[in-house]
Amino acid sequence: MRRAVFAAVFIFLCAGCLAPAALLSQESLRYREILAAVEHKDIDGAFVLMYSFRNSYPASRFTEKILFSLGEYYFRQGNYYDARAVFTQFLKTYPGSRAELFAMAYMLEIAKIRGTAQEVEDFSRDIVTFMKVSLLFREYKTYEFVSFLRKKYKAVYFIDKVEFYIDDELFTSLAY
Repeated sequence: MRRAVFAAVFIFLCAGCLAPAALLSQESLRYREILAAVEHKDIDGAFVLMYSFRNSYPASRFTEKILFSLGEYYFRQGNYYDARAVFTQFLKTYPGSRAELFAMAYMLEIAKIRGTAQEVEDFSRDIVTFMKVSLLFREYKTYEFVSFLRKKYKAVYFIDKVEFYIDDELFTSLAY
């Protein structure tokens, strides 16, 4: 009788310990599917997988990268409404992220497109004050980031303006 109880408790504990590992491996497998789609340049397929992943694993360690990339995708498709919603959530959820400055640049462009002067002013101020730039003995300072969708972002702070590049093409600039 004691062995049966011990065996039942052992099985119960093992099942409880293995269930989170199974979830983690499922999460990792789904993440790898997204990576494979990105590597094969199937951006639409990657979007569908990222959207599903975000809904299935909102607290995942990968969600920060995926959320930014969803905003990227929406913006590239001209869906500024959803891009704005995603970047707003990104900025609230991940302050201090390496992608934060570039999410603000997207939000600035969306504000310009929508014609919301107050948001343009707010994001302009946030971008200008984002980096404590000391240009002593330099003409400019750069800040770089590579997104999950393999886009290369670069912000170049000059003494009187900031320029944002995506894959070495000028995305937007801001004079101050």
